[in-house]
Amino acid sequence: MTTWLIEGFASVLLFAFLSLVLAGPLLAVVYRRFRYAAPLPTLLVAATALYGGALVAFTTFPCRPTSTGTAVRAPSSTTGS
Repeated sequence: MTTWLIEGFASVLLFAFLSLVLAGPLLAVVYRRFRYAAPLPTLLVAATALYGGALVAFTTFPCRPTSTGTAVRAPSSTTGS
């Protein structure tokens, strides 16, 4: 359980860092071209950076399979029988 928390925390930090690293140079290009942060290109750059960061971060630390072979635990039954 603690390993999952550490890897999950690491993937979120990696995601945040990669998003900034990927967006910075692309936003600089948009700003240099239009002389201001044009709305549509800025939105496209942000979306691309978020997608790229998520792709790398969450592929690096994927969900671990459980004993049933699924990546998510089934909720425990609380129907008292």
